[in-house]
Formats: sequence, C-alpha cells, structure tokens
Amino acid sequence: MDHIITNIVDSFIIPPGLSFILIVLGMITTMFDRRAGMWFIGFGAFSIYLFSTPFMAISLMGALNNYPALTSKKIADESVQAIVVLAGGRNSPAPEYGGDTVSDYSLQRIRYGAWLKRRTYLPLLVTGGRLKGETLSEAELMQNVLQKEFNIEVNWIEAQSRNTLENAKFSTRLLSSKGISRIYLVTHAWHMKRALEAFEHYEMEVVAAPTAFELPDKTFPSTSDLLPNHWGMRYSALALHEAFGRFWYHIRYY
Repeated sequence: MDHIITNIVDSFIIPPGLSFILIVLGMITTMFDRRAGMWFIGFGAFSIYLFSTPFMAISLMGALNNYPALTSKKIADESVQAIVVLAGGRNSPAPEYGGDTVSDYSLQRIRYGAWLKRRTYLPLLVTGGRLKGETLSEAELMQNVLQKEFNIEVNWIEAQSRNTLENAKFSTRLLSSKGISRIYLVTHAWHMKRALEAFEHYEMEVVAAPTAFELPDKTFPSTSDLLPNHWGMRYSALALHEAFGRFWYHIRYY
C-alpha cells in the first residue's frame, strides 16, 4: 500500500508532476474563466522554474539536516552496541557488474557504515528487502559490496523490509533477539529524521549517524543559484518526497 501511495505522490504531487497538473488544470479552466485559467498556468510554470533552482533545492534539503555529523566523542560512545545501515535502492540492471548492484544512495550509506565499523569494531546490520520480487534483496546486495569490495564483515542482514518503517520494524525485532537496544543508525542526512522516528517508534535507542549532507557552499546564495537546472529539480523533489513521507507516517502509524 505504501509503495502505491509513494508512486502516486511522486507522479502527481511532487514536482514536476504537480506543476504539470496545474498547467493542464489552467488550460481546462480557461475554457470557462480565462483569467483564473491563466493564473493556474502561470503558477504552474513558475513552480517549474522555482523548484529547478539550486537556491530552492539547497534551502529545502538544508531544512532536513536535523542531525549533525558524528563527533569523535559520539563515535567513542561505549553504550552503542551495533551499526545499522539502511538500504537506499538498487541499480538494476547493471550489466557491467553482471546483474543488480547497489544504487548510488546505498553505496554512500555502506561506505560510511564501513568507515564507522573500522573505528568502532561494532557488529553491523544491513536492512532492505525486495520491491518487485528480485532474486537478491537490497540487503544482500549491500552485503556483497561490503564484504567483497570494502572487506567489511556484515554480521546480520534484514531482507524483508520494503520501506523505512519496515526497516525499523524488522531490524529492531532481529536486534532485540540479540540483546541489542542501542545503535548507530546510518542513512542520508536528509532521510535521518524519518528513519530515526521509525526506529524510536519500535523502542530502539538511536544515535544518529548521518552521511552525504547536502550543504550550501561559501558562495551561497549567488546569482547562479537562481538559474534552473536538472540538479535543482531532482533535489527539490527529493526533499518534498521526504517531507511528505514523514507526514504520511505520522498520519498512518504514529
């Protein structure tokens, strides 16, 4: 059900889908009220521009950076018992690798998970299932890359989950059976708030270990940040997707 809702939101509510709907609605409205119709068309066109600017994208992504990077003190926290790395999708197909592999988001997460494990020597769990009945789960793909390319042992895999809430549900169940109640949680900085809330919903103590921050550089904002590009639209849509995801979880589960 959540997967269907996500597809609908991404197609019709998150830009550029919403912008095109406004334009089409405006074209229809002009047949009855030209002034109102032109307002819809104008607003739809302006929203395409606005969400395509790096200024809007960085502002939206920055609002999601609720947790800072781990400090040396937090990395030395002896009360933490394990590291959990959330899947971020798959690259399918990947013919250069002979089949499916991890997506760029998953790769960023497991890289930081490997970095953290080398400094803490804690056991590591990767979590992520199958969305379309694939042969290997996302967790298994992550395990393969960690062990074969990073030379990092994966202690446990959770391969049932299909979304962030299920990541938390099934990972917590597995970890609790091992007597683990406090973890480092590794995911993207912009995804951390929703992920942390999900794990805390299942009564797991979490130390946020965010990675891949989307932060403005020293020149922000500049004139070039007001020029539209594909990067701006991509990250504006990602930020709004994440905000809607938190909203949906609070309505349905919390």
